[in-house]
Amino acid sequence: MKAVSTHPILWKAIKFTSSTLISLALGLMLMQLYAMANQDPLPQGLDIFVWLARVALLIHSLEGTVAATIACRRGDNVIKSGIYTFFTGMAGLSEIFNHAQDN
Repeated sequence: MKAVSTHPILWKAIKFTSSTLISLALGLMLMQLYAMANQDPLPQGLDIFVWLARVALLIHSLEGTVAATIACRRGDNVIKSGIYTFFTGMAGLSEIFNHAQDN
């Protein structure tokens, strides 16, 4: 899976978009927690986005956990690898897999 070397600009765009969308999902979840704490419901139109944010955060959490496990086995920084992969998603995970295969 050498997509990084064949299309580096596209790869950076994917990582940037993924990081931006995950940050927005975190913000949406914080907004929902704030609304729940103040007993003020979010608008109905945001329900689908809240659901999508939950799914995306769950999947990215799993990817971050896999990356942290791989980093732990290699002796790399577990926190750095896990957080990086959490925000970049599959793009970051594939970079870690490629690095693991190279070593």
